[in-house]
Parts: sequence; C-alpha cells; structure tokens
Amino acid sequence: MISSTESADLFSHGVIPLERLPITDDLVKDYVVIHYKDRFRAFRRFHTEMTTLAYKHLNGTITEIEVYVPLHIPDFIRQYRIGKFLECGTRKVNGRNMFIEVIPRKIPLSLVEDMAKFRDIIWDYQITAFLFFGTLLGWRRECSIIRHTTDVDFAAFSEEYTPKLLEDMTQGNLGDTFRPYFLASSPTNVAIEIKMSVPRGTSMDLFMVFSNRTTNLSDVYGVRSQNPVRFRFPLVSADNLCAGDLLNRLMYVPCNVDKLLEASYGEDWDVDKPNHIWFTDRNAKTLYKHNPSYFRVVERRISVDF
Repeated sequence: MISSTESADLFSHGVIPLERLPITDDLVKDYVVIHYKDRFRAFRRFHTEMTTLAYKHLNGTITEIEVYVPLHIPDFIRQYRIGKFLECGTRKVNGRNMFIEVIPRKIPLSLVEDMAKFRDIIWDYQITAFLFFGTLLGWRRECSIIRHTTDVDFAAFSEEYTPKLLEDMTQGNLGDTFRPYFLASSPTNVAIEIKMSVPRGTSMDLFMVFSNRTTNLSDVYGVRSQNPVRFRFPLVSADNLCAGDLLNRLMYVPCNVDKLLEASYGEDWDVDKPNHIWFTDRNAKTLYKHNPSYFRVVERRISVDF
C-alpha cells in the first residue's frame, strides 16, 4: 500500500502512471525519455505490466487504482537514479577548419552499436559504464565520436568491479565482440585499466574510478609507455551520473561533465585539437618511471603499485 505522503514520488518507486506522463519515444533510439514534473529521465526500453495499487488518502480512505509497473522494478529504479537527461553539444565547437572536416574518420560511427552492447553486458554485472576521457569530450562537444580519435574510453567505479567480468571476458563467455588484450591492475587485484579489441577495428578501454568523498576528488589510473599515470578529477560519484544520447544510443555520463573536461583539457576544451595527446593532460601525473620492482608484465597482464 502506498500512502499519500509517498505518492508524490511514485515514479522513483517504480510506479508509472503512463497514461498521464508525456513520453518521448523515437523508434530510431534505443531509449525513451519520460517527463515527470520538472524531470526528464531516460530509460532503455523496458516491458511493463498492469497492476492494482491500494492508495491510502490522508483521511484514511483507500482507493484502488490501476497503474503500469516495470516487469523488473529494481532495474527500473537503478536506471531512474542515473537517468537525468543531459543534452550534448550545447557549446559551439571552435577551431574547425576544412582540413579537420575532411580528414578520414578513424573510428566508424557504427561502433556505437558495440558501445551499447558493452553498456548492457556489464550492466548485468551491476557495473555502470559511463563515457570518459576523449569519448566524453566527443559526446559533450560534438554529440558524436571525435573524427581523429583512435579508441573508445569508458569508466566505471572501482567499488563495482568484480573479477568475474574479466574472467568471463577472457574465457569468451561474453562472445567474440569484446576480447581483453591488456590489463593493468593494482596489487589488490582491482583492475585499473582493461583494453579490449572489438570487431569494428578499434580498441575499447575501461578505466576504474577511485573516488574519495573526503577530498572530493577522483583518481583514474592508466598505463602508457610502461609508466603508470594518475589522473585527478573533481569528484565523480555513482549518485551523480546522468544519461545522454550518443548517435541514438543511451550512454551514461558524469553529471559534472564540464568540470571534468576542464580538468583534463583546460577552459578551451571546446577547441578541436587533432594532435592532442591524452597523457599530456594537465591533470595527469606520471607516478614513476619504468622499474622492474614496481612494474612487471606477465601474460599481457600488467601489475602496478600505487
């Protein structure tokens, strides 16, 4: 039974009075946007069923109403919490010229289908993948994949990571689409960077975000040229993720996306720089030079101490 004091936010409890809610439903997209009060929430398409709800008024009377509810309410609520819809491309792209526009695209836009598939796969492991680094920049700045970028970057929260994901990927239990070929992990066996090859001819990275609410900072680690690199960002947290559209597919992004981009690329992140090298980002710090006592390669698995 739902009381009148709870009814103001039935939506977040998985109760959807669909007959009264404006819904944006474009069949080209793999998601819908539900308008509720002053909120716009994006959801991957889901099935519903009709049920009867007992509603208790303040005067004690009870009314039964028919409502739609998702078949999988916990999953719906999880999407609701990170479904605040953000628009991309709200800042004009600067630095464009004819040369940049005509250079060959290094990643086909069809790769977004693999990105959506990966989003769904690790969602089932209770891991939320969100756009990061250059892929986040491309979404925010151009509503697309940057023409001259060479890979795709996702991130997830370290506390959500489970070794079962990597185990299943390595054993081919997730099919042939995502094959890990590089792993950097901490001494406690928490992955900090997983590189995967995908059939469309590029690689996809998954970075782990280590967030500290005491300092309001988040650290992300990567490995380049056999040197561990730490990136420091304003706090990225699981309760501050939003949703956005990338080429008609739903992707999750940090709600404070502009602050993260400014931390990496400076205030002029809206200027296209085809020669940008990510490990020169101003928030990056090389932790130490290559040293066998701290850094080792074993069966394409790299362990770093930080």
